[in-house]
Amino acid sequence: REQDFDLQLLERAVQGEERPVEHKERQRSHSDEWLTLSSTPMRELDLEPLDYQLDLSKE
Repeated sequence: REQDFDLQLLERAVQGEERPVEHKERQRSHSDEWLTLSSTPMRELDLEPLDYQLDLSKE
């Protein structure tokens, strides 16, 4: 059973069904030596706050 499930996951990954549309690979150049990535710029306001207002007296 577990092997069948693993095989199904592997087949889906090979077919590209596991990836969302935006993560599909683009056509590669003739060399696999280059790594292409895309990043999203972030600001401090986009990050999670470090100080949480917790009331520990209730615990």
